[in-house]
Amino acid sequence: MSEYDYPPEPTNEELEEHRQKQTVMNTPNVSIQGLTVEAVHTIILASVESIFSENYRDWVRECIQKKVAEAVQNALGETLNDLAADVLKPRVEAIVERGWVQTNSYGEPKGEPKKLDTMLREALFSENNYHNARQGLAVKTFEEALQKALQGELGAALKEAQAKVRKMVDETVMGKFQQSLREGLGLKS
Repeated sequence: MSEYDYPPEPTNEELEEHRQKQTVMNTPNVSIQGLTVEAVHTIILASVESIFSENYRDWVRECIQKKVAEAVQNALGETLNDLAADVLKPRVEAIVERGWVQTNSYGEPKGEPKKLDTMLREALFSENNYHNARQGLAVKTFEEALQKALQGELGAALKEAQAKVRKMVDETVMGKFQQSLREGLGLKS
């Protein structure tokens, strides 16, 4: 047997060229005039690769970033809630217990600290001269609610009651007036 009995082994370049031709030949109904088989193969590979490399990678990156952000948020949320319960709650309770230091316009302390209940009472019922209000918040709120009610059904009922009272008073006064007039004139009823 000699070296001429068997065909020579193909080189890597020949194998790659054969693979590219087979890929194009196996592609259904591809017909692009003026382009070589290698050009068509390169265009197809570049298109597929760009679609998967950019869009798919971006999509995967976004999904991973969202999942990581959610996990971090959940872990931080629980940690912050625990921290607030353990550290901040006692501090807030201490501030509420001892009250707030009152200061002048320069930020210098003046007088005794005010407790929360005192501050609420003042806000609701005392005059607020800073805003030139004549009444506290509670009185103001009550008057606004009363005015609103007087403009509605309560107002109509009140007007009706006033008309009835006025009619009764008028009848009583007129009756007394007529009786006094008759007595004064000496008329008999």
